[in-house]
Amino acid sequence: MGHMFDGWARDLMSTPPVIDKWQVEQLKADIVDGPYRDEYRKLPIVDNGEPLVACSNYGIVSKDYYFNKLADGEMVFFPALEKKLFYPVAWLRKTVAESLQKADRLLRGHGLFLVVNSGWRHPQVQELAIEWSKKFHGEKETTRRYANVDPNRPKSVVPHQTGGACDLELWSLLLNKSLTRMKKNDEIRFYELEMKNNLTNDETERRFVRRILFHVLTTPKVCLDEKHVFLIHPGEFWHFGFGDPLTAYFRHEPCAIYGSIEPPKDYNMYSF
Repeated sequence: MGHMFDGWARDLMSTPPVIDKWQVEQLKADIVDGPYRDEYRKLPIVDNGEPLVACSNYGIVSKDYYFNKLADGEMVFFPALEKKLFYPVAWLRKTVAESLQKADRLLRGHGLFLVVNSGWRHPQVQELAIEWSKKFHGEKETTRRYANVDPNRPKSVVPHQTGGACDLELWSLLLNKSLTRMKKNDEIRFYELEMKNNLTNDETERRFVRRILFHVLTTPKVCLDEKHVFLIHPGEFWHFGFGDPLTAYFRHEPCAIYGSIEPPKDYNMYSF
């Protein structure tokens, strides 16, 4: 890996997470058939009206994963560019951005930093992402990785549509590279790697470094207080949420506080 972790980081890497067995059961052996995929959509949403904010205003490095795919030649995303659905920075709810800012400042003191790969996502971009994924990963794997709006539920929203969900990477300040980027044939379920025996050296390394993000964002008092900690999507090691329906469901909360939202209409994506 090449990064020299300090004692603080090594302590987090050596601390196994508490595994929520109910969450694991929600995924079943095959995430495509996990009951959570239908159940979280039934949860009521009582939006608290909190605004979306640009991550750049909080000193957080961010980008749009699918805008970058377009830049790499994936023309399936061109309609989103034509409709001005892409932005040069990630958008998140204000509380989420403030919490990530606090986590990022802590990490920078230990030679690390956060990168937000994706925050708020327009539903049409989500649809294009699903179309793109089917081409490369097939129908089943795409269903495993992506949520889509349930046409039978008028108020159904996917986590990234709320501004409460974000896809994160942990980067090294020393090496200027990602330490948690997904690799080919990677196990994407966070708890799966934690429960696996007889890991290869590469798997052991990945498990340890993912624990840093897990503890900084989800374990109370490592960085955030209990009121503001995130929840990791048990099926995606890079996905963290706060306030959205999926997070509220996994936390057994009565309702989500973030529903569908869009960035301010007067924001000019070409002003950067």
